[in-house]
Amino acid sequence: MIKLVKVTYKIFFLFLIFMFMTQCVTVKEDKYLSLGNQFARDGLYREALDSYTRAYKKNPNSSVVLKNLGSVLIHLGSYKKGVTLLQKALPPYQKSFEIHFLLAEGHRALSNYSKAIYYYQKSLELNKKSRNSLRGLAWSYYNISYYSQALKTAKKLRSLYSNDFDGVIILSRILLKLERYKSVYKLTQKTLRSKLKQNLKGRNYLHSIQAEALYALGQFSKAKELFKKSLRYDPLLVSALVGLSKCLIKENKSEKAIEYLEKALRLKPDMKEIYLLLAKNYEKKNIKKSLYYYRSFYRMIDTDPEYLSSLRRIRSKIFNLKKGA
Repeated sequence: MIKLVKVTYKIFFLFLIFMFMTQCVTVKEDKYLSLGNQFARDGLYREALDSYTRAYKKNPNSSVVLKNLGSVLIHLGSYKKGVTLLQKALPPYQKSFEIHFLLAEGHRALSNYSKAIYYYQKSLELNKKSRNSLRGLAWSYYNISYYSQALKTAKKLRSLYSNDFDGVIILSRILLKLERYKSVYKLTQKTLRSKLKQNLKGRNYLHSIQAEALYALGQFSKAKELFKKSLRYDPLLVSALVGLSKCLIKENKSEKAIEYLEKALRLKPDMKEIYLLLAKNYEKKNIKKSLYYYRSFYRMIDTDPEYLSSLRRIRSKIFNLKKGA
């Protein structure tokens, strides 16, 4: 999935940092805490991290130090440690939107979606119209295949922020999972024709989503052209690589399809569909490779409720291939 809706939103995070560093909490500030606050306000997060770490060593139980250090760690991508520190800092900040939001972001980055959902919901109790909390909550529901709640959240986001391009991306992805392909096509077409602010990468991704809908509707040639168009501008767009490979498979061009799929796999090694497509394409070419991809796919879907109905079929496929190997 493209990270148009990033785990951290840079501009929004600058605001959060400023809010965090200026909240009034009774604490005897040392020079390292004060210096870290100034670095954070200036966007110098590495320097802020160094100063907060020094402050933490001097006062490891200070909720202010824990909060500030944890928030900067989340911003810098050290999610596990950041979440741990923010959790420790939480008791005096039960009414803080910012700390709940950052905890949600950290947990989502760590794929702890149930905890992410909990903290997004807490943040929305404190700020019901938070655009970023609604985005994160919708993606979290999406990632655990809870599409009804994902759709409800995405619709709320769209009702509040009809000009939100990321909201269109989220809603389109959910509608694809719900097999509402005509709705996806209409939504993406309307957005692409609108004056909604879109960067080139975003438009490419939207074209790729539209192509997925066309493919599902049986319009393979149109889908293929859109996938190719997306890849001309962004050769590393995984959804377009996978989509184009599926079109090539329809044309019995499996060698070229495998080439695109293996490229996609290098870019996104956790995408389940790629393993299944490679497994199927290698069945008549290389049984050992086919077995490898089927087994990998099976391990990935073993606890995924979306694929429960496929488990028996994949087990049977692995058994039959082993006999023929």
